[in-house]
Amino acid sequence: MGNIILNCCVNNFLASVECVDMPSLRYVPMAICGDPALQNGSVIAKNDEARKCGVVTGEPSRSAVAKCPSLVIVRPDYSKYKRYSDKLFEIFKKMGDTVYFNKISEGWIDVSSRCETIEEGLAIAEKLKIRVRKELSLSLTVGVSYNFVFSKLASDLAEGGIYSISKNDVESTVWPLQADKLISIGDATKKLLRGLNINTIGDLAAADPTELSGVLGDNGFRLWSYANGNDSGFDPMASGEFECKSVANSVAPSRPIIGDGDARAFLFVLSETIANRLDRMGVHAERIGVFVKTADEAQFSRFRTFSSPTADKYVIYENAYDLLCKNFAFDQGILRLSIRADKLTDDCFEQISLFDFDVVPSSFDVEDTIRDVILRYGSPDIEDTENM
Repeated sequence: MGNIILNCCVNNFLASVECVDMPSLRYVPMAICGDPALQNGSVIAKNDEARKCGVVTGEPSRSAVAKCPSLVIVRPDYSKYKRYSDKLFEIFKKMGDTVYFNKISEGWIDVSSRCETIEEGLAIAEKLKIRVRKELSLSLTVGVSYNFVFSKLASDLAEGGIYSISKNDVESTVWPLQADKLISIGDATKKLLRGLNINTIGDLAAADPTELSGVLGDNGFRLWSYANGNDSGFDPMASGEFECKSVANSVAPSRPIIGDGDARAFLFVLSETIANRLDRMGVHAERIGVFVKTADEAQFSRFRTFSSPTADKYVIYENAYDLLCKNFAFDQGILRLSIRADKLTDDCFEQISLFDFDVVPSSFDVEDTIRDVILRYGSPDIEDTENM
């Protein structure tokens, strides 16, 4: 008896959850992005009505509002998204033997012991789709195949429905597709493959695996195997527990940041924003990173691991400021300043701030400094970066 694998995904998961939670959002243009009051940050997700208005994921929210003045901006709620994800995977576990997490809205289900044919797998997929719709009001896309790689490909081809790829479909359905439709092939690998005159999955399947390995290393033979329907080198367990691996905020003021005091003010605003996002997600960060782009276009980044996980804004600020001071001369001028908190965990042991009672040193008057910076630079347009 062969394997029957389902790849299950709720497309546009974040926006879909918001529309389920607040049904009125289905009928108006809506985007998930930064602070609704400030209209800052980038578009993380949007519904179909916003897409029809030309709103694009990743663009600044101000640009999105300019395109669509009636756009409703919703603040991301990661704890809510995780609750829905947990419920989704509970359904998956009841429908299959083993469930493999890929991301917050997607996983593989091995149903091999419950069915023997693709047709029987399609029947399970239909029941699963109905159950998710009934219990969560979400639309599930399902790909059915005899291995993990092709079930993912089938899901990508399903366009919101159910699609299957059997062994008999490989030559006619899979091989004519562009090579980058295959999992694990990104832009860099696609470019290398084109250098070998490999454009389709069929070209990849027919290539010399030794030549591929010479250019791509171990990944060459692995991709050749995938194209030929053998995914024995694929590990569905090689994925995280939650889609959001880090949170980051950056600021690019109207003119370069000059001087220690101004940099401190921007770092404090960024640290506070990061801390608020970690708090909403119910997680702590084990590491902090500071990223700088200078006025002469040079870039650098530095990281530090906390002694214990934290979501404290002052701890984040202290460490970010120390990293900046030890690695940067402030007279260079900063075009963009970013803080990233990563290695997120729900570990509740909190690092205590060096600042007693949440009071910063008298040498740094936060409110006065920030007001002064706003007067000279304008209100900081804080940008969000998700799922890094």
